[in-house]
Amino acid sequence: MREAGAFFSLPTYVFVAAMLVLIGFGLFTGLTGGVHHAIGHYPPVLNPTEALTPFLVLTAFASGCSSMTGIEAVSDSVRSFRDPPGDNAAKTLVILGALLVLLFIGVTLLDVIFGVEPKPGGSPTVLAQIAADTFRGPGHFFFYVIQFSTTLVLILAANASFNGFPRLCAFLARDDRLPHRFGAFGDRLVYSAAILFLTGVAVAVVLTFDANTNHLINLYAIGVFTAFTLAQAALVRYQLHHRTGHWRRNVFVNGLGASATALVDVIVMVVKFRLGAWVVLIIIPLLVLLFWFVGRHYVEMRRRVRSAADGDQPLDPYKTVVPIWALDPATRRALAYAATLGRDVVALNLGGDPGLAAQVSELGKAAAAGTHREVRIDVETPPRGQGLGALLRLIDRLSRESGPGIVTVMVPDVVTSAGMLGLLRHPRSLRLKLALLRRTGVVAVSYPADWRGESAITEIIGARRRVAIVPVSGLDVLTLRALHYAQAIADEVLALHIATGQPGDVAHKAALAPGEIKQDDPGILPDEEARELAASWDSWVVEQLGWDPDRPRPQLVIPVSPYRTVVQPVLRYLAAYRENNQDALCTVVLPELVTRHWWNQILHNHRAFHIKAALLGHSDFAVADVTYELAGR
Repeated sequence: MREAGAFFSLPTYVFVAAMLVLIGFGLFTGLTGGVHHAIGHYPPVLNPTEALTPFLVLTAFASGCSSMTGIEAVSDSVRSFRDPPGDNAAKTLVILGALLVLLFIGVTLLDVIFGVEPKPGGSPTVLAQIAADTFRGPGHFFFYVIQFSTTLVLILAANASFNGFPRLCAFLARDDRLPHRFGAFGDRLVYSAAILFLTGVAVAVVLTFDANTNHLINLYAIGVFTAFTLAQAALVRYQLHHRTGHWRRNVFVNGLGASATALVDVIVMVVKFRLGAWVVLIIIPLLVLLFWFVGRHYVEMRRRVRSAADGDQPLDPYKTVVPIWALDPATRRALAYAATLGRDVVALNLGGDPGLAAQVSELGKAAAAGTHREVRIDVETPPRGQGLGALLRLIDRLSRESGPGIVTVMVPDVVTSAGMLGLLRHPRSLRLKLALLRRTGVVAVSYPADWRGESAITEIIGARRRVAIVPVSGLDVLTLRALHYAQAIADEVLALHIATGQPGDVAHKAALAPGEIKQDDPGILPDEEARELAASWDSWVVEQLGWDPDRPRPQLVIPVSPYRTVVQPVLRYLAAYRENNQDALCTVVLPELVTRHWWNQILHNHRAFHIKAALLGHSDFAVADVTYELAGR
């Protein structure tokens, strides 16, 4: 952020310095007789079509208020300032306001002195005309300095939205008013989802309004002044509620500001209505409805998850289904992994090869022999042409037979560097995973095979122990269900919770015991949620899972992420664990929430999606999706 700030600040400083030189030299030239006409003399207006009416004055006022936009970027970036952030942000706001007033009044005075008028086509601009009249003769090169610095600052001005809007979306996401994905950092430690969304909206707006700045500036001005009004009105409400400090003075200042910006907002909406301001009157109610819908959904889902039955009965895998189109490396790996689960395997011969049964049985026996478990392997061959439908009917039949048990479906996958997009190259696997998503009595497991290697089976057979790693976000029924399944398929179970870092001063500890919070950075402390989870973990495990000597007891591990990211620390932990435990057969068990409607589903499981996408690029981990459906509850 410091490097980006230095990069963006240089053109800004050049522009401000150039404008100050222009204003200073222009005022000196005008006031010393350097103008060859009377000050304030404008060319006559040909065929005037509108009289000087209050409406025209208000239109000019609305256009002038647009120049005040931009100072709101400071309020969205307070956390980025050095300590103390509030004081430094306030100083920056004062400097920004003073520069804005100085430049605006200075350019206005030069406009009056040189009698510059806007051109109908917009070129040359008013600023270019003033610079051309101010710098003549040997100093004419400074005209190009003004033009170049203005171009740079206008290009960088677009960055303000891409800096402030993602932060605003993150605040709304943390308050359950936008999908939680908007509040999560991407790989580059920025709010990638909001940036991509803003990019799409910006392209659509530019195309819709044909890149006409006269229309676009109205949308921007209304949006900014509406935000000003809401923010200051909220501060008035806050001061009236708490009544601390100089609250009367603050109520007066914020109330006056809210009234002024609300007046500007109304004026801009009225006088600029036909130029595109009407769009905002449609967008704002839709945004309010969106916030209300998303917030209500998250609150309801959280309430229903907390009140859901704990389901204290263990989830026993019933049978494992392996679809076989061809006995390729991906299918051989899936069969070998299925045999290690210690449950009966049903191999569905979708390719129709009559000699496949013997090969499958031989492969399964070899895999089971390495684990010292007795596994029965049945091969079923459906009628030709049924394909995926026959597989789903088999899964549904086994689910009915299993009762409270779980049917595991091994999905043959291959390693792809494109993550989830790589599934598009394998539409059968993609259709199967989508079909299994809403079958809550079914767990879909992927164990990607590398086409370049033949170690798909030997790695599984040579594994000495089975380890299940369960990423958890809290103590709820989703975590409980995933832990139940992990206990049934593994000899060791690790629960992984990523704590978001908070400033602190603690000693660095290299060793990490089960359940201990790891301090990657000596100056970072875990957040309150992680500390509460660590404190209540043992009692919750005893209460919900009990003490079954035949099942491994889940151990809690909490690494601290100093940058408030979650997905990347999970992947780093998995990579480090795999490197230090080469003899383990590792399965990542992901708890996922399934909602009744697909449009609600897009609000959930974002982190699980990205973890699965990343693990598709590696052949080190199997990934099991343990779903929990709230529909009808």
